Amino acid sequence: CRKSFIVYIIIILILMVAGCSATEKEMNTKAQESVLAAHSLLLETYGFDENGYVCYPDTYAGSWVEDDKLVIALTDTSEESVAEYKAWAGEYADVLQFVQAEYSYNYLYSKMEDVVNNLKEKHDIEIIDYCVSQEKNEIMITVDWSDYLSGVWVSYDVPVSFQVQ
Repeated sequence: CRKSFIVYIIIILILMVAGCSATEKEMNTKAQESVLAAHSLLLETYGFDENGYVCYPDTYAGSWVEDDKLVIALTDTSEESVAEYKAWAGEYADVLQFVQAEYSYNYLYSKMEDVVNNLKEKHDIEIIDYCVSQEKNEIMITVDWSDYLSGVWVSYDVPVSFQVQ
């Protein structure tokens, strides 16, 4: 009798754990869906240019997903600015989290070509890839290993990080 009682308890515990896991997965999925919906609404609000590129607001510095939240980096985190983004996200505003950033995405993007061209033309550096890192709020440039070893680096008026390949 005692063994069957213990087996019964173990089965109940397994079912409870399985039930909790399913509930957590459902909550996680719902949170992810809300984050994606908020991101989609924001992109629609920003709009697109004739080439299909997003036209980010001047206060926008980047966004990424962290702990079931859509983290949005802004150069202006005033109440008015945050309220504007929350309004754009509509019913999904509760999944937004805001952080302060120094440079807007548009500003870093506008400086990126200058930095890359400077490295290529004036320093003969082979650029493998480059982009604006929204999370790090900097221009990221991937260079050839031999160029990295040459040590010919210049400072810029925006944050630039180098990766080696």
